Amino acid sequence: MARSRLSRFSRLLSHPASIRRRLCWLLGGVGLGMLLAINLLWLPGAIHDIREAQSELQRVAVRGVRDQIYLFLQDKEEALKSQARLFRPLLLMQDKEGLRTLTNRFFQREPAFVEMGILEAQGKERLKVSRVLAITDHELGDVSASELFQAGMQGKLYWGAVVTTETSEPWVTLALPLEGAGTAITGVVYGVVNLKSLWKVTAELRLSHGGRAYVVDRLGQLIATDDPNLVLKRLSFADRPLIQHLMQHPSAQDLEFVQGQNTNEHGVRVLATGLHLSVGHWGVVVEQP
Repeated sequence: MARSRLSRFSRLLSHPASIRRRLCWLLGGVGLGMLLAINLLWLPGAIHDIREAQSELQRVAVRGVRDQIYLFLQDKEEALKSQARLFRPLLLMQDKEGLRTLTNRFFQREPAFVEMGILEAQGKERLKVSRVLAITDHELGDVSASELFQAGMQGKLYWGAVVTTETSEPWVTLALPLEGAGTAITGVVYGVVNLKSLWKVTAELRLSHGGRAYVVDRLGQLIATDDPNLVLKRLSFADRPLIQHLMQHPSAQDLEFVQGQNTNEHGVRVLATGLHLSVGHWGVVVEQP
């Protein structure tokens, strides 16, 4: 009998602990529920803010890369214009050896140029010098049907399409009118630029989480990025929606930033921001996972 009373007494003593335990679980559940509710309200806004911050950083980065590339191309234009002015007196004197000497000096000052030539007003090649090939006068021909000659004789600056050499290097041709006395156009001078110099520009950009910058030509072909091997593989990004959007707007005035999501060549989803580059109608893109 005494043992039964003792057992009932023990159960009575244990009830408060059980109630406290239940209250503890109840309060914990309510607290967790409130925390989840707060997070559900806060998280979408926080994610939106993070994405906006990342987008803004990408806009700053892509504008910086675009501006550096534009300055590089502008510098090549000015270099070729200065060389054209030096050519004028030697052309009047028919001094071909002097023209070759000037061209070789130009190559020493401007390592990005790999070839230079002069076309007469009828389209015949007057001079053609390359730093990688030996070109004789017998190899000079008539290029009056070429786009660069037609554009130059109309007084226009010409940036040609990017071509890929046998060594997978991207080259582009720049041409401008060769002016004589007054405003008369007496021919065209052109230079071929090796775009390997742009690889350094894209490689110097340091983005978090494995981000990168790259440049594509008017057809979506990769011409510069942080990894030269990707360019050497002749990759094309023309199937990416963001690149297609950039290529559909040939004028820089028609388009500012383009942002979207792509899947890169490694199958990773990335957030990308692109800008149009009016020179050559190229696209500059920055992307991050």
